[in-house]
Amino acid sequence: MREKVIWLAAAMLVAGLARGQDPGSPAVQAPASRAPARSGPLGGGYKDAKWGMSLSEVKKLLPGRIEYETRLPKTDKTLRYNLGEGKKLVCSFNHDQFYHAFYSPMAQDGDLETAQAVLTGLRKKFGPGKVADNFVDGQNRPLIVVTWNDGVTQIELRMPDPASYGAKEIKPYPSSAVMVIYTGIELNARKDRERAEERRREEADKIQKTRKNVESDL
Repeated sequence: MREKVIWLAAAMLVAGLARGQDPGSPAVQAPASRAPARSGPLGGGYKDAKWGMSLSEVKKLLPGRIEYETRLPKTDKTLRYNLGEGKKLVCSFNHDQFYHAFYSPMAQDGDLETAQAVLTGLRKKFGPGKVADNFVDGQNRPLIVVTWNDGVTQIELRMPDPASYGAKEIKPYPSSAVMVIYTGIELNARKDRERAEERRREEADKIQKTRKNVESDL
C-alpha cells in the first residue's frame, strides 16, 4: 500500500513537471482584466462606446471618418471624427481610457430649428434635465445650459438662448456654438487629481529651484 502511494505521488510530480509547473510554487495568476465601467441610466458613455474603453475599442464601436488620431504613446489621446453634414465628434482618453466626448451637431450659423431639435432629442432620450441659470457667452448673451447626471455620466448641452436673437439681430443664430459634452465622472475626476498633483510637483520644484539659486548667491 505504501509503495502504491509513493508511486502515485511520483506520477503526479512528473505530470506537473511535464506541464512546465513548479510543484513547490503556487500557480501564477494572469493579470486581472480591466474592470467594466458602470453603465447607469444615461448609458455610461457615448452611444456604444463606454467609459474606460481603449482608443482601439472605441474606433471599432463608433463608425465614421476619422480626421485625427493621437498615435504617439502619450498619456492624453484624442480621436476626432467627421460625421458628415458639419457634425463633429471628439473623444478623449487618459491612460488609454475613454472618459470624455464632445459632440458638435452643426457648423453653419442661422439654423435655429436644428439647434432646438438637439435639445428636444436629448430630452426624449434622457428626460427633461436640469436647466442652469446665469450663463452667458463671450458677447454677454444668454446661454441655455441643460445637464443630466446619474452619478456615472454627466451630459451637458450648451446652446445660445433663442430668445436673445430677435428679428432685429444683425448676426444669425450661432448654430455652430451648440455643443453636447459627455463626461465619465469617475475617470474625469481621476484625471483632474493627476493634473492637480502635477501642478503641485511643478510648483514645489520651482520653489526649490528658486531657493537653490538664492543660496548660491550668498
